[in-house]
Amino acid sequence: NLLGWFINAANFVDEMLPALKVKENALNMRAEATTSKDNVILTLQPGAGPFFIISEAEDSKGDTWYRILTNTRVGWVHGDYVALTEKKGEGIFQFLLLSGTTNVNPVEVNEKILKGKGILAGHADAFIEGAEKYDINEIFLISLALHESGNGTSTLAKGVMYNGKKVYNMYGIGAVDGNELAAGSKYAYDRGWFTPELAIIGGAKFTSEGYISNNQDTLYKMRWNPGNPGTHQYATDIGWAAKQVSGIKKLYDQMTSFVLRL
Repeated sequence: NLLGWFINAANFVDEMLPALKVKENALNMRAEATTSKDNVILTLQPGAGPFFIISEAEDSKGDTWYRILTNTRVGWVHGDYVALTEKKGEGIFQFLLLSGTTNVNPVEVNEKILKGKGILAGHADAFIEGAEKYDINEIFLISLALHESGNGTSTLAKGVMYNGKKVYNMYGIGAVDGNELAAGSKYAYDRGWFTPELAIIGGAKFTSEGYISNNQDTLYKMRWNPGNPGTHQYATDIGWAAKQVSGIKKLYDQMTSFVLRL
């Protein structure tokens, strides 16, 4: 059910989506739609929500249950203890075109987005140069760098000495689990990323060539690759595309001048 919800594009094109809120008492969220066994996975506080409704079902008594999506878990709640409502859907940004630039103002990017973001601060021009050179959406590129570098504070982003040279890796490219620093810094060294600007522009090249120019030019296509399902998918997390949306939309919300293409 959860896989079906995330892969169904129709669930993300409406502005408002079905949701619910917890009423006045704390409510147990359960692994199954029943109270007949000890299957509590989370306790929701009074008034919590709204949470997206993924599906609904009836138990053997005819009671209605709702399967919901919280920030961290998915589970069932009893219909008697919730109030039905709607929640604004931001999932449409899964279909934001990641190819092509957005014509943002570098001064505005530096002041509103990159200010205070560690090593990334003041580097709007590099993101824009990389976007224009490799035909990629610079807002997406910035969002990716902020996410992968911990807002410009990761060790790889701030610079690591490798073979006597300081290298930078803003996107954590090549930083395989368990060997992040060594592998990520070697990747940067082999590609000559010896300044923050070169790392930003080089990362744009990697992202564009790996997915964007492969006709996987939306978050949805990067995750699901509908043109060739089951292959070349960016992440294993079935909610990956939907989870990237809020960060990207937040950046757009801070800007006053841009081109938005879906």
